[in-house]
Amino acid sequence: MRYELMGTMYRMVDRVWWELRGRYSKYPDANFSNMYQLVRDKDVAVVGNACSILNEPHNIDRHGVVIRINKGYPFGKEKYLGWRTDILASSYSMSENTIRREYGTPLLFWVFDKWYPSPFWKYFAYQYPPGEYKRLMRELGGVKPSSGCSVVNFLTKMTAAKEIHLYGFDFLETPTWWAKDLVTALHNPHSGEAEEQYIRGLTTRLYVH
Repeated sequence: MRYELMGTMYRMVDRVWWELRGRYSKYPDANFSNMYQLVRDKDVAVVGNACSILNEPHNIDRHGVVIRINKGYPFGKEKYLGWRTDILASSYSMSENTIRREYGTPLLFWVFDKWYPSPFWKYFAYQYPPGEYKRLMRELGGVKPSSGCSVVNFLTKMTAAKEIHLYGFDFLETPTWWAKDLVTALHNPHSGEAEEQYIRGLTTRLYVH
């Protein structure tokens, strides 16, 4: 009981500390207003992590908002990935220090229907609506949507983004560049064919590069 109380007090103090330091000064609100405001009437780049994104340079930072996914750290690959990160969408729980080092201070977006992340993510991240995740899964024929597909669905169905530009989306034709050994070794729960059909049929506001 003593350690649980100490842990609770620590988390409360930690949350106030981050607020005072201004690193993540606005906690996520239930209606996503900060994220909606950020992408409203903007052209948004969603940077996927297919190996094919490293085949040629991309001028990603020209877009009004840049969204990165999972552990696609841009450092050392800015020629292909750009450097700016306005929103980090992830289904991997990264530490605050890692996020600061690799991405700066983006808005955080947890794109999975269950909460597995650290308390830091629970304090500061928006969560993809679980009901929308399940609906998307049904539209994909019962296959779990990838983080990238979830982000695209959210932008097209739930925001007023002006244009959505996808980079590093080849629908599993090439593995994930930062985890290609892991991806080839383990079963991949996603369907590139189902996601391509779904994404390409979404909206005229969407462009796949």
